[in-house]
Amino acid sequence: MLRLKFSLATSYRIAFALIIGFQVIPLAYAPLYFTSLGYSPFEVSLISGMENVAGILGPALLVARAYPFGLGVSILSGVSGLLMGCVSPLFGASILLSGWAFSLFLNRGVFALINEGAQVHDRDGQLSYSETRSWGSGSFLAAMYGIGLVVESYGIHWSMICGIVMLLLLSAVGLNIRDHDKEINPKTVLTFIKESFSSWHFIFYTTLVFIWASHGPAYTYMSLHLVNLGWTPGQIALSWNIAVVTEILIFLVFSRIQKYFSLEFLLTLTQFACIIRWIILWLSSDPVLINLSQVLHGLTFGLCFVVSQKLLLNSVTEQYRKPAFALYFAASLGAGSLLGKLAAGWSTRAADFTGDFHNTFLQGVYLAIISLVVWWGRRFSKLPNLNPSKNLEVG
Repeated sequence: MLRLKFSLATSYRIAFALIIGFQVIPLAYAPLYFTSLGYSPFEVSLISGMENVAGILGPALLVARAYPFGLGVSILSGVSGLLMGCVSPLFGASILLSGWAFSLFLNRGVFALINEGAQVHDRDGQLSYSETRSWGSGSFLAAMYGIGLVVESYGIHWSMICGIVMLLLLSAVGLNIRDHDKEINPKTVLTFIKESFSSWHFIFYTTLVFIWASHGPAYTYMSLHLVNLGWTPGQIALSWNIAVVTEILIFLVFSRIQKYFSLEFLLTLTQFACIIRWIILWLSSDPVLINLSQVLHGLTFGLCFVVSQKLLLNSVTEQYRKPAFALYFAASLGAGSLLGKLAAGWSTRAADFTGDFHNTFLQGVYLAIISLVVWWGRRFSKLPNLNPSKNLEVG
């Protein structure tokens, strides 16, 4: 197998750049690709939902296996890239959709593996997770622009070819990513789920589901909402770029922020930022305020992403780590995102919906408030965490 040799920190930076840059494909270009093949908007929405199902099953079934990170990343991303090659109308609808579904399934497992490994090496002082993760956000911007140029010049099917190349490159980098921790009898995902019901993690994961669900209406209808307001494609792209740039800034300054505030407080801050962000989109059509809401993306996504994973790492022992992170991705990018999309879809099916998406964002407000109430409830639960050596504000 081809191997590109880099240092551990550089390998993780490149891995984040490739895996998160790849997310441009399912988020932005796959819907256009499947539409070009003649699939209806409803069918495209079902195909899009495969990503969330993959986000639930992929990490839970793959990450909890106790193999070295490098071998896992290489194999899973390589096979995922080869399956992407089957996403062609030449192979027929059944193979096309099966290849797409299994590629996403493996891809989500790789994403979770890379995140877990980076968090562990951050704890050991071998790299900075937040700085390393920022490479992914920068790559997302570059991939969105670069793949757009390729598609504009050669056609939408080239977006899938770009995805194949990125995943195969990731498989070559993956062999440099090693898990040096020796685990003794790691817990399975099912065992961890059972034990979570009597620990602080039940509240933690429930909170995550609703935080990520609150983003569902925006991720589903934000661009359509801005089109209805008369924004041009360039203005819409700029607005999303503002969001990702603020996310990168949060990643870069996080190491300083955490010196002054507890992780528990910072997670609460992200929830309030969510509420404010969705209220702005619900009530306002002013371009300045809408772009201000995009600035809050740095808190609602970037800060939440880093803080919640650090909380998880601090609250479990080694034997719980793999299943804990597998369940993290299943709850956030999987179940939470799926719940948010369902809430967004339900809001547009209301009898009085006339194409105005303002009230859709009200669902995000409700979901963010629920997450805040659940998170505050931890103070009354008296439930322990699964790493007694860590002093967390869980009671």
